[in-house]
Amino acid sequence: MTYAEPTVRSVRGDAALEHVRPELAAVVAWLRGRPLPAGVVSWAVGHGPRDAAEQADALRRKVSKARFGESPHNWLLDGHALALDVYPIVVKQGRRVVSGSLSHYSTIGEAAAACGVEWGGAWASFPDRPHVQVRDWRLLRPADWRALAGLAEP
Repeated sequence: MTYAEPTVRSVRGDAALEHVRPELAAVVAWLRGRPLPAGVVSWAVGHGPRDAAEQADALRRKVSKARFGESPHNWLLDGHALALDVYPIVVKQGRRVVSGSLSHYSTIGEAAAACGVEWGGAWASFPDRPHVQVRDWRLLRPADWRALAGLAEP
C-alpha cells in the first residue's frame, strides 16, 4: 500500500468514482443497480477526494467537523480516496434538487452495509447522511499523518 500526501485535488461527480476505493464505488453501483426509492430520480456523486481548500470550505459551512487531514476524503491509499459522498436527487417545482428525506438516505445506508463500508448517517453525534467511508480508515493513514496534513501535534 502506498500513501499520497494529502495534497490531492478535489474530485466530485461521477469522475470521483475513479478516485475512490473500489468498495466505495460499489456503493454507487449498488444504488444504481436497484429500483429507485419513491420520489428519487437519480443518485449524484459528491466529493471523493477533497483537497485542503474544499475541506476548509466544508468545515466553514458546518457540513464537516474535520480539519484538513482529519477526514477520510483527504487521504489516498493506492491512489484512491477513503470516503465518498452520495446524494439522492428529487424533482421539486420542476427542478432537480438534493433530497432532504431520511428515508432516501437510509437507502445509502443499506448500500453501504451491503458493500462492507461505514455509513455516516448512522453516527449519533454528527449524522452525515451522504457520507460513506472505508471502515477503520484511521488505521490506514501513515503514522506521520499530522505532519503530512500540516497539523500540530495534539
